[in-house]
Amino acid sequence: MSARTTLILGFLGAFSFACVATAQSPAPPSNFHVIDTPNDAGNAINLSWTLSVTDIVGSLADIQTNVSAYVIQRTIVTIEDGEEIADVRDWQQLSESAAGDSAMTDRGVERGTTYLYRIASVDIQGDQSPLVESETVVPTF
Repeated sequence: MSARTTLILGFLGAFSFACVATAQSPAPPSNFHVIDTPNDAGNAINLSWTLSVTDIVGSLADIQTNVSAYVIQRTIVTIEDGEEIADVRDWQQLSESAAGDSAMTDRGVERGTTYLYRIASVDIQGDQSPLVESETVVPTF
């Protein structure tokens, strides 16, 4: 996890003080799975994940690292010489799901195309957890 450091300066009467506060990025979600939506003619992929351990709705324990959203991205995977090659230069942000959400459906897919997804937690400061990648998936009939 990356850390954010803030220098806090203050004055108390004739004394001044400085302290350094360090906050961590939110924890990533886990168990990220993607599956073809059954019986939909290859028009959708279902995504699901286990909430981040810092997705604590209503908790004031560490409000700055509580998850405020999940960012979900997708790229197309090509097959070259029998090997899957992800286009790492072309990740597209699909969605920003709210804290507490643990699933979404991507309805912008094309049947027969191989996709790779990734997800990260984001806190109210805009700090992002490490990205978690899915397995590849191909929408079919």
